[in-house]
Amino acid sequence: MHAIQFLRLAAVFGTLFMALPVASEQITFSRGDIQLVPPGDDPISFEVEFAITPAERRHGLMYRTALDEKAGMLFVFSNNALRHFWMKDTPLSLDILFFTAEQKLVHVVPSAEPNNDAVISSLVPARYVLELEAGSVNRFGLAIGTALVIP
Repeated sequence: MHAIQFLRLAAVFGTLFMALPVASEQITFSRGDIQLVPPGDDPISFEVEFAITPAERRHGLMYRTALDEKAGMLFVFSNNALRHFWMKDTPLSLDILFFTAEQKLVHVVPSAEPNNDAVISSLVPARYVLELEAGSVNRFGLAIGTALVIP
C-alpha cells in the first residue's frame, strides 16, 4: 500500500471513530421527585433525573431506550430564555414540556420524533424543560398552566 493510500484510509477511519459516542461521556445525573399539578386537579409525582450542568443538558436522554411511566428528565436553566432541543441520538419518542421561571407550563411538544436532528423550540421563554415518555401529556391530563413543583 502506498503512503498516500494509507493516509487516506487512516483519515476515513479517524473520521468514523470521532463520530462515535465516547464511553467516557457517561454522566451520572442526580435524581429526585417533582410534582405536576394540572389546573383544578391533584398533584402527580414523577421521579426525574436533573440535567443542570451544560454537559448534563447536552447529553440529556440520548441513547436511552426506555423510561418508566412516571419518570423523566428535568432540564434546569439559570434564566428564562427561548430553549432549543433536538432528538438526535434519542431512540425514544418524548413529550417535551416547557415551564417558565414561575414554574407554569407554557408550551408542549407531544411525541417528539426519535433520532431526529430538527430543532424543537419553546416558542416562549422557559426556565425548565421536562421530558417524559410520549403520551404522558394526554395520559396524565397535563395542560397549559400545569404547575411544576420542585421540592
